[in-house]
Amino acid sequence: MFVVLPLIERVFISNLICLCITRIPLLQFAVQSRIPFATANLKVGVTSLKMNMGILIFSFVIMLAQFAFTIWWALDYYAIQQTFFPCDANGCENINGGVVFGMLLAFFWGQQVFYNVSHVTTCGMTASWWFRPEVSSSFCSQGVTGSFRRATTTSLGSICFGGLLVAIVSAVRAMAENANNR
Repeated sequence: MFVVLPLIERVFISNLICLCITRIPLLQFAVQSRIPFATANLKVGVTSLKMNMGILIFSFVIMLAQFAFTIWWALDYYAIQQTFFPCDANGCENINGGVVFGMLLAFFWGQQVFYNVSHVTTCGMTASWWFRPEVSSSFCSQGVTGSFRRATTTSLGSICFGGLLVAIVSAVRAMAENANNR
């Protein structure tokens, strides 16, 4: 039995490799007509980012804020665990599932909000550049700052609500995977 198993694995892997090799030309044929459109979209996207390099600064600052939020959340989680569910020589008390769910929800929600603010800012900058290139063609142009201002004021409610929906699903999934691993 143990001698046959490696042989079956080799045959399976070789068949999988052959299947992938024969499917690549079929995939290329299926998407060949879409390649020029994808190329044009990529060129437009890169051109808009080159014209507005200030978006990289905004994205980097948002990423640093997201990193600081992650550290703050981890310290809060540790403090809650040590305060309400202390450890001693016999081990640690099991932390309440509701507390874990709430902390995971807060973490995923914060991450989604930061990510979506960055995404909406980038999309708004690209739209400003597309429709008004003369206004949105400098380092920290009006298109970049205006998009960030809209993302953090007018659109923040939609960003937070969408982030909440994704965070609920992510927290439930993390809890289910944790329960499955136990």
